[in-house]
Amino acid sequence: FKHMAENSREALCREMRLVSYAAGVVLDTSWQPSTDPNVWRILVHGRVAAISIESLSCCPVWFFETGQTFARSYLNLFATDGVNKARMETVVASKCLEVVLPPWLQSSFRMWTRPLCYEELSGYFSFSINEAAERLGICPSAIKRICRRQGLHRWPHRKMCSIARQMMSIEHKLKNENPNPGEGESYHAALKEELMEAV
Repeated sequence: FKHMAENSREALCREMRLVSYAAGVVLDTSWQPSTDPNVWRILVHGRVAAISIESLSCCPVWFFETGQTFARSYLNLFATDGVNKARMETVVASKCLEVVLPPWLQSSFRMWTRPLCYEELSGYFSFSINEAAERLGICPSAIKRICRRQGLHRWPHRKMCSIARQMMSIEHKLKNENPNPGEGESYHAALKEELMEAV
């Protein structure tokens, strides 16, 4: 909401309602028409799963945690017409703030609150974390949270720069240093080992 004008933010906050759900409640499905497609939910407490349903199986593909925002339109990320369907379901007893957005605010709100996948985030590893956050329009702590969920404990920009420098150094050695004729294979093996340690 921080990107909204103050009067718009206040109007939306007045319209919010707190709703409690038991575990296992299906909030939305991709195959049934929604009673109100403009409803957005802010998860105050609990956990909600986006579940992909294929012909023989179903499996959770994304989890919304406390503090995250989602809407029915997110199911389009996980459902493919004719191939699989998707649903959003509470994993545990959950509480959500629900708000109905006016149509003029839908596209902006979707951009401000969309889920960010690890694969999308990995395209920004070549930038510092602050620069990546600025380009994505989110705060660095949100990026760190996504990385930690994926088992990545540090933003990899510095490590990638270090590896790139080491690779350039090894390439330079290969081009400019000529080992003795009998030592060529062992020299290349040593450089290969050095590169593998860097990576």
